[in-house]
Amino acid sequence: LKTLDFKKTYQHYHPGVTLMWIVGPTVEIIKQIYPAENIYSQFNFEVFHFASKFVLVFVQLVLTLAILYQLSKIIGFTKAYFVIALYSLEPFFVGNSRLLHLDVLLTLFLFLSFLFAYRGLKEKSARLSLLSGVFLSLSFMTKSIAIGGLIFVLIMYLFDMFRIKNRKHSFKILGALLLGFVVSLFLLFPALWVEPIRVLTDIFKEAVRIGLIKGHGQILMEEYTRDAPSYFYLLVAFLKVSLFTIFGIVLFAIFGLKSILDYRKKGGISKNIHFSEMGYLIKWTGVFYLGYFMVISLSSKKIDRYLIPEYPFLSLLAVDGYYRARNFLKRHYLKIALVIFAAFSIFYPLYKLFPYYFTYTSSLFGSPINADR
Repeated sequence: LKTLDFKKTYQHYHPGVTLMWIVGPTVEIIKQIYPAENIYSQFNFEVFHFASKFVLVFVQLVLTLAILYQLSKIIGFTKAYFVIALYSLEPFFVGNSRLLHLDVLLTLFLFLSFLFAYRGLKEKSARLSLLSGVFLSLSFMTKSIAIGGLIFVLIMYLFDMFRIKNRKHSFKILGALLLGFVVSLFLLFPALWVEPIRVLTDIFKEAVRIGLIKGHGQILMEEYTRDAPSYFYLLVAFLKVSLFTIFGIVLFAIFGLKSILDYRKKGGISKNIHFSEMGYLIKWTGVFYLGYFMVISLSSKKIDRYLIPEYPFLSLLAVDGYYRARNFLKRHYLKIALVIFAAFSIFYPLYKLFPYYFTYTSSLFGSPINADR
């Protein structure tokens, strides 16, 4: 950017542009304050590194607060707080949030864009749809796989357009969504100012070649492989998601199935069940998150941190599961047992593993060594 060589703001299919905007100015400010430390060395690297991490974590905090506000508008503050607290405190999520990388940034941008889109569609709000487009664009500029988020939201908006009779508002919010995406993309991605067609073509070509075909080295079942099987991320979920979250998801499945069976016993049809607002949000966002899980499972390139974008959805399921089971958890000793369970599966690993959270494995498997075995 300083040399006006805008082509070089695209260097990888990720493309990581948002991280560039976060870290680049941070490093430049330090260089301007301390001109003698203008060049990286073994003596000053930690200062640049710490400052970059600090600003990245601050941005993630701001995004988390924005998610809390938007989510509370949909499901209420208490539930929203528990959802965000649950995935934010997951040890593997914490480990990724401390890393100068893209997965947590992608996760927060995507989830926030879906909340804006959900509200924009429900309230027929052009402003909220515009903001959804902006954050979908930021998601794509973080990692190219987020183009799936745009496709998902477009499908939902088009489905709504053909479902209702008055399409004037539908065209308006769809236009606002696309406007937010396109303007943000070309405004914040300097390489597009110079060679937009080549850059966008290269992003998708490289994403297919490296992301879907080339594979990635893994040790799985004591054997090296570059093309892990499709169950890889199911294994990662059991290893890297806390037992507290997994148990909440099990409760969600049990009580969800129970409500369907109870409704059908009364003579109703399961598809006509009235969902809570949280249930509708789970149903709506679930289309994307299940699709994302299928894509990464079928892709040859598999890395455990690619599961990170699923954490907000898993937390939605878990919190809804615990709320559905609250009538069975009224007794004080059960509430105390639940707190101890949370402390054992989440807070104790945060204390014990500090600062090596990438070694976290679920208490279902014991120590990381046992989990590897």
